[in-house]
Amino acid sequence: MTVPTEPHASFPLTRWSLVLSSRAENDDALEELCRLYWAPLYTFCRRSGLSIEDAEDLTQRFFHDLLKNRAALLAEASPRTGRLRTLFLRVLQHRIIDHHRHSTRVKRGGGEVVIPLDTATAEAGLQAIANTASPEEVFDRQWALSVLQLALARQEKDFAAAGRAHHFAVLVPFLGLTDSEPDYTSVQQVLGLSESSARQTVHRFRDRFRRHLRDEIAETIADRDGAAIDRELDELRRALRK
Repeated sequence: MTVPTEPHASFPLTRWSLVLSSRAENDDALEELCRLYWAPLYTFCRRSGLSIEDAEDLTQRFFHDLLKNRAALLAEASPRTGRLRTLFLRVLQHRIIDHHRHSTRVKRGGGEVVIPLDTATAEAGLQAIANTASPEEVFDRQWALSVLQLALARQEKDFAAAGRAHHFAVLVPFLGLTDSEPDYTSVQQVLGLSESSARQTVHRFRDRFRRHLRDEIAETIADRDGAAIDRELDELRRALRK
């Protein structure tokens, strides 16, 4: 499983703060939400039976409406009301029902492309998911991949800021999120470590990633205590097995 990273991206402190900023008519915050979470929404549309063109149109419409009618669409958005992914999915499900009811193509925001959608990559990811997976299961898997991407990008940013980008490059295969094979010999040679020190370094790297992952999960759920994060982490793991 490969999770792309964006090492130079600047991530806000919390995803819920993005929603609340968006509700306050902060276009930059809302566009950041669109960029981070379009893939789960697009794949949900596809698995719900929409064509590639209609799925792209409906995803663009979702974010177009979010940009233009944020007050109505985000009126219920609050860290106290549940999970961010539940909010997004609920709104999108209503859009799909309307789409099928009217049996007409939804135009993407009156011709306006809100964000560029890499549908080719999304389609490749969709092909990797079992055909028996429901639209909700596909959505959850793509959401989980987005969370992994964000956690990985946080860690890469940390290493780059500390001037240790080469450390990150040699250690990241041990997370199992890229196509590269883990190699303790490379860790020893690149970082100048003994075998035991290399293994300790990998252990600390994995532990740091787990902390970033828990932080990312905490930012998308209402209840942020340890038990709630553990439950969401379990759901994330199950979603990735689909």
